[in-house]
Amino acid sequence: MTYTVTMTNSEKPPVDAMNIAAVYDFYKDNKINQPIVKFAHFVLGTAMRSEITYWDEDGPEVLGDAIEQGKGIIFAANHRTNNDQYVLAALPAQIDQLESMQGTTFIPSKTDLFKSKPLRWAVEQLGAIPAYRAKDFTEEQAILRRYATDDLIDVSVHRLTNGQNMAFFPEGTRNTEKPNEVQKLHRGIADIVCRAQVDRDFLILPIGIAYGEDKPEGASITKSLKAPAVKIRNAWAPSVHIGQPLETPISGSEELKASLQLALQESVNVAIDNRSKRYVR
Repeated sequence: MTYTVTMTNSEKPPVDAMNIAAVYDFYKDNKINQPIVKFAHFVLGTAMRSEITYWDEDGPEVLGDAIEQGKGIIFAANHRTNNDQYVLAALPAQIDQLESMQGTTFIPSKTDLFKSKPLRWAVEQLGAIPAYRAKDFTEEQAILRRYATDDLIDVSVHRLTNGQNMAFFPEGTRNTEKPNEVQKLHRGIADIVCRAQVDRDFLILPIGIAYGEDKPEGASITKSLKAPAVKIRNAWAPSVHIGQPLETPISGSEELKASLQLALQESVNVAIDNRSKRYVR
């Protein structure tokens, strides 16, 4: 499905805890401007210098064949930094076989990105839809969080079964404590896939993202001067490994969670190893 109509900011419901139904009603069939989307992906694809590797040398062709067969593609990546979403958004511009995912892929994103009108507009062009988190609600609003989760799952299933693709971070939040170890995965994506697979086949891609260290080793003045450049390099030139895809049909959400947990950790391990080889100092 291709969306071509743009909604104005005045027609968009505020993304807040008391407006959940209206928010997801809007994002159920959100419209985007295709020329702007293509340009945004071009800019990201040019700026991002990810080193991309695959589970097999024929990986890109396998993905291209799946898309030609009408299968949906789901990116499932580890979550290290705020830059991760841009790494994923750049992939359809960097991998020729995934070009059709530009403008047809959505990514649940934290509600903070939807507070400012200019930022909200920008992230929407890259497929962002609001994903409420616990911090968006007070203790008295706990039931609203459950409503928000249910509505996000419903919208995701609707989009996937109507021809879109998806990108998400199954860990749920950034992993800052043990970034090399994949956290326990949330079950939301498993529920989404198990429902959507009734109407469509999918490839779920476990994607490992690894960045270099922000500071050069040592404490010399020269290395200190290099630190800002190293930080920029790491943010915009990560190592990305796309692991062996998981294919539907899948018997249940627990099977998917367990399989994806292992596959994602393997992809992260490869990305870390590739990063280490790439940035030997």
